[in-house]
Amino acid sequence: ERYSEVLAFIQRGNSAIVGTAFDESQKEAGCEYCGACIDVCPTGSISEKMGVWVGQPDKSTKTNCIYCSIACEINVNTKGNRIVNVGPKPGRRDDPPQVCLRGKFIPGDITHHPERITRPQIKKKGHWIEVSWKEAINYISKNLKKFSGEQFGLIGSAHDTIENSFVLQKFARQAMKSANIDIYPSMGYSGLIKDIHDYYVENGNGSIDDILSADKIYVIGSQANWSHPIIENRIRKAYKSGREIIVANSSKNRTVDFSTDFNRYRKGEEHKFIYNLTQELSKTKDHNIILVVGDEVIRSDKAIENMQNLMFLSGKTGNNCRMMFLMPEGNRYGATLAGMNPALLPGFNTSRKKGMTVDEMLKKQKVISALYLVGDIHETKALAGLDFFVQQNMFFTHASEYADVFLPMGSSMESDGHIINLEGKLIKLKPAIRKDEHILPTSLAVNRIARAMNSKEIYYKSTKSIYIEIKALIETALSKGHKVKVNNANVPDIK
Repeated sequence: ERYSEVLAFIQRGNSAIVGTAFDESQKEAGCEYCGACIDVCPTGSISEKMGVWVGQPDKSTKTNCIYCSIACEINVNTKGNRIVNVGPKPGRRDDPPQVCLRGKFIPGDITHHPERITRPQIKKKGHWIEVSWKEAINYISKNLKKFSGEQFGLIGSAHDTIENSFVLQKFARQAMKSANIDIYPSMGYSGLIKDIHDYYVENGNGSIDDILSADKIYVIGSQANWSHPIIENRIRKAYKSGREIIVANSSKNRTVDFSTDFNRYRKGEEHKFIYNLTQELSKTKDHNIILVVGDEVIRSDKAIENMQNLMFLSGKTGNNCRMMFLMPEGNRYGATLAGMNPALLPGFNTSRKKGMTVDEMLKKQKVISALYLVGDIHETKALAGLDFFVQQNMFFTHASEYADVFLPMGSSMESDGHIINLEGKLIKLKPAIRKDEHILPTSLAVNRIARAMNSKEIYYKSTKSIYIEIKALIETALSKGHKVKVNNANVPDIK
């Protein structure tokens, strides 16, 4: 009953088959293509393509998905050092873990994709040339030395671990003397995640299952059907159980099908709806209300105004009205806590010097001369004016056309470290397979670059040694009722 309830036994007796009611297509019946039917199929009539070639798994590893901020627990089945599938342990089809399409099918596909880059590359005369890590590190360090200070920018990834994000921002602030640090894409304003954090510190983090027991649910500015499918799954369950669900959005989406009321506002005018709603709810006597707040609210040009109104509401209603913020990527919360922000140090402490956001960096090529990018960005034309550009990713992208150096990186299935999900849970990732011997974790690659530049502040032997340094800071930040107000060696700022 946790799933989408699309397939069932239809017809009777010897004519019984598995299918959809009323002969609807799977799409018409509400299929989310999550692969749960594969997990429970007792005959093997449907199966994943990867398992056909790899064979039966001989190992299962429990870890977490990083493709959205729910961070669902997943079970990765492997044979040798290759992923067979994400699903139940062999012989345990009775209760498979619930995941969405991305969590089910993407991990194996991208980890073993034939176009994945597993060696460092330097562009010479317009062509990528495979080089050793030593040559790549020396080349990067030699060039980055020329761009210390405000002319250097670093763009991290919200799918990366806390440990990697901590080392990246420390490298930018202490080795490169720059506060131009951000995650792509930028949020509505630099302090938004801190405001969300402060709200959770005061009011506690809710669970996604709280949606099932709420009396009234407002879903505002969310495209949960693709950004957080498991959230929409809970909304669907709540709708079927008779809960009152009000969806507000600038356009109609699938979640509207599971609502009792739909409020459509003009695109870019969600702030007006939120203001009116918060004024109304501040006077209500209703209990057990949940606001599910999505991208149109937190990425808006009016994000500051939106958050101010929502915070006003929290002060008026207490725990009668709780909020759940659907941060889009898997570890946006954890990366910001780690200091991957132009205005915030680790632990959500305010930096003495505010740097530029991603949007500002890409609009000011005359200021930013050198860029280190983890992941990818879409506004590639802005990269053309850079004097030196390093990209670290699993694949070549359009941004790679402008890069001078390309460094490979591990997938989430090969990585250890920690993330924080939208429920405020600190989650430890466990690698399901070993990395290719030529791939370094982001943090250790940057560690080598810093050492080649004679930066003594950044020296780590392992992910574990990074976590030991910031463990107390993370635990303090996540303590309910305790806003972090510290400034010690674990909070590196520009000197």
